[in-house]
Amino acid sequence: MKSMKKIIFYTLLIFGILIPQLSQAETLNGSIEKDWSVDSARTEAFRQAKPWVDLSKYPPIDPNLIGNKILISKNQLDSNERHITLFSDGGYSVRYDNAITKGYFYNDEGKLQEVDFTFFTKNIYTKDDMNKYSDDELYPAKSYKHEYPSGKIIGIGFYINGSETYIFRPSGELHVHWIGPKCYDAKGNMVLTRDIEKE
Repeated sequence: MKSMKKIIFYTLLIFGILIPQLSQAETLNGSIEKDWSVDSARTEAFRQAKPWVDLSKYPPIDPNLIGNKILISKNQLDSNERHITLFSDGGYSVRYDNAITKGYFYNDEGKLQEVDFTFFTKNIYTKDDMNKYSDDELYPAKSYKHEYPSGKIIGIGFYINGSETYIFRPSGELHVHWIGPKCYDAKGNMVLTRDIEKE
């Protein structure tokens, strides 16, 4: 009888130790209001995802290459009409204030690599629209990144708030997790940073 009690005790002890660790491995803290797990973020992000969009109307080279490079060299990533995100691999993205839900991703030479379409919980289009709402009203949001020029979807993002994002591969697996300026792969290794100040 004592041995049976010991077995039950140790079984409960093992479950008490392992289950919180297993659930913690799959859950990343989101906004204050809700904790989003990888699975719940994935489910929401993949709703209404389009596998392909026509990108033929977009120019293959950044039409504002010189101006954007000047702003980057001066570390002026926010101007009156655009926001530039500079990545540690040399690439950059641009969002224009009159169409803030669309992001253009370029390599260091200004060649278009990807176009990102973001959908917020409020129906916004411009930066003025965005400024009417708090983060709590705008997020969570999702985005779909399409490769240029093929138009095929290559990344599906779920924005928990303005600084934390899950990015999934089209297959559904977690690709990266952005927290502020740092990007981590699915194993927790930092692989990229953004908005790096020029030396």
